[in-house]
This record gives sequence, structure tokens and C-alpha cells, in this order.
Amino acid sequence: MSQTDQLTSALKKALRANGMTYLDVAKGLGISHASVKRVFSQGNFTLKRLEQICALLDTNFFELAKLAREGFDDKPAELTLEQERILAANPKGLTVFNQLLEGWDLERVTKGLPSEWKHDVLTSLMELEKAKLI
Repeated sequence: MSQTDQLTSALKKALRANGMTYLDVAKGLGISHASVKRVFSQGNFTLKRLEQICALLDTNFFELAKLAREGFDDKPAELTLEQERILAANPKGLTVFNQLLEGWDLERVTKGLPSEWKHDVLTSLMELEKAKLI
């Protein structure tokens, strides 16, 4: 798969994760729905257009590139039973894991947590790393 295809797939994945459609992108960019479909189908993005789409997704080009790369690594698509047990036993860790899975950076993760959980973020990150979840 070419790098352009990987970036396009990552953009599509990010759109789905944010509940956005091509029509939403078209409205956000002030262009036609057909233009958005064409750009995505041909993978023909200018850097400016890519930056605009990233802004709609509240991300940046570098996070998108990271998503594109990670999305195609040979990582398991399912959790092990032990990983499921660890997440089930730790609601705070599950929350952090889910947000990281959605592509949030650490600042956004901590911003979204209740204030009484913020001191537990580091502990949760260490537990997730130990369980090979991150």
C-alpha cells in the first residue's frame, strides 16, 4: 500500500472516529460533496487541503501521519483475555486507554478526565504499558 493510500485510509478512519461524513467535510471546507469524494477517491490532496481537513478533525498532519503508520503495523486487532481483565478491573485505565485509542494526546486525555483522576493518569499509563496495550 502506498503512503498516499495509507494517509487517505487514516483520514477516513479519523472521519469515522469523529462521526463525520464527506458531506460534513464539504460543508466545513466550503466545497462540493463531489469534490470531497473525488479528492478522497484519488488521494489527490494538496498540503493546504490536508491541513484544512486535519483542522476539521481537531488534529494535525503529524498525528495523521502517526495514525497512518500505526494503522498498518502488524499489531493484533484484538485484546488478549488478560488485557481484557486488566481493563475491566481498572475503569480509569480503561478510560485513558480508550482516549489514546481514539488518537488523543496526553494533554487532551488529562483535560477530559475528572480532576480527581488526573493524578492517576501516570499510574494508568504505566499499567497500560506493562500490559502491552500502549
